[in-house]
Amino acid sequence: MAKRPLPAPKQASRKLAAKTISPSAAMTADQGEAGRRTSQPDGRKGILVRANPEAWKELKRVAIDQERTLQDVMTEAINDVLQKYGKPPVA
Repeated sequence: MAKRPLPAPKQASRKLAAKTISPSAAMTADQGEAGRRTSQPDGRKGILVRANPEAWKELKRVAIDQERTLQDVMTEAINDVLQKYGKPPVA
């Protein structure tokens, strides 16, 4: 199958400019009433964790073995850390 030719740079930049919004507009769209970012309707916020491929595979295997989602496994891990340091589990 033949590849499609790429659009000319001027066409591509016009399309990109039409889709691009200013950073302030993006923040306003993402913010709640008090000006704080809200990620979920129930108030949960995301946490980004970088793991090496082997750790990722093992965590995924734990989730599969337990018939749970990786989200559930990580929530359990957060609660375990909180309990370890004498805090009540809240996640």
